[in-house]
Amino acid sequence: MGALTHSTSKSLLFVTENRSPMIHHLETLTTLPHIKKITIVVGHADTEVKAACSTSYNGIPLTYVKNNAYKTTGSGYSLSLALAQQIQPPYLFMDADIFYESEMLHEFSLIAKDSLLASKREAYDDEMVKITTQGANLCKLNKAETDNLSGESVGMVMVHTPQFHAHIMQEAQQRAEQPRYEWEEVIENIAQNHPLHVSFTQRTWTEIDFPQDLTLAKKLFSYQK
Repeated sequence: MGALTHSTSKSLLFVTENRSPMIHHLETLTTLPHIKKITIVVGHADTEVKAACSTSYNGIPLTYVKNNAYKTTGSGYSLSLALAQQIQPPYLFMDADIFYESEMLHEFSLIAKDSLLASKREAYDDEMVKITTQGANLCKLNKAETDNLSGESVGMVMVHTPQFHAHIMQEAQQRAEQPRYEWEEVIENIAQNHPLHVSFTQRTWTEIDFPQDLTLAKKLFSYQK
């Protein structure tokens, strides 16, 4: 994101007049009746993130976990730091740099099984985290171009069973000495032996990785205040 995020997090860049991705996450999550707490992993611009979000949001307590090694680690390691805070299923984890129709998260939260959220695309590019499925379950989850692509990962996973949670914790332990890995690697590996349902959404959403993505997000959600 270049100069746009020199002194702030891209999750704090405003997409609409009143909402950044982070605030949108919090506004949406805190309308779900079964959300009891929210854990945010911070690294770059952690002070700014904490100031924007405070210690609670709409009455839901917020906990912050600092990834001091954020420059040399990946999202998988950040996830392991969050789960080390005695988090137990059911829980939802998500990327911070996505913006979406709130209804998408509401609908996904109603699925009472281990699930990954995805959407079908007419075309795919190198930056998309692409999925293939076997039946209704996840088979592959990465950026590689393969045949028979099923869709693009939105960046949200619902963990319902203790078994799937245990697999995530085991993967984190095995990768502790090489923490530069993404959570998608963990989920893809687990899915080879433990079914992970893929839920497809038709709602509008976008990931924000580049300045042009922010421009697109502003256009897509210009109707929101």
